This record gives sequence, C-alpha cells and structure tokens, in this order.
Amino acid sequence: MKNKVVIIGGGAIAKHLSVRFKLKGVNVCFFLRRKHGEPSFETILSQEKPQAVFLAISTLDKGEAARDYILACVRE
Repeated sequence: MKNKVVIIGGGAIAKHLSVRFKLKGVNVCFFLRRKHGEPSFETILSQEKPQAVFLAISTLDKGEAARDYILACVRE
C-alpha cells in the first residue's frame, strides 16, 4: 500500500509539502476548506486512512480551527 498523507491548507507551505511528497511517490490528499457538497474532514480521514496529517493553516482565530482538525485526527 502506498503511503498516504493529508495536507490541511492551501498556502505556500502546503503547496511545497505537496510537491515534495509527490516527488517521493507519496499519495497526497488535500483538504483546503469545506465547500458545499464536499465530504467533511472527518469523512476524508475515515475513507482515506492517511498515515500522516499535516496542518499548515494560519491561526487568524484563537486556534479553534486548528484545534478542531487536531481533535478530529485524535478521534479517528
């Protein structure tokens, strides 16, 4: 089975991570932000079963968004 990672974010760090992983043959599943009709982050975790999740988002709020992603990973 090929290694699989999820990268949360769409900025420069996430894009550079994606390029590096793809060069190494790692399957990258992006989750940028929720859009209508797309599966939730929790669904992506349960369906994709990634070996790692990289959180590459800015914390413009008080960290709630990052906390929610981390808690979803812990629950899964």
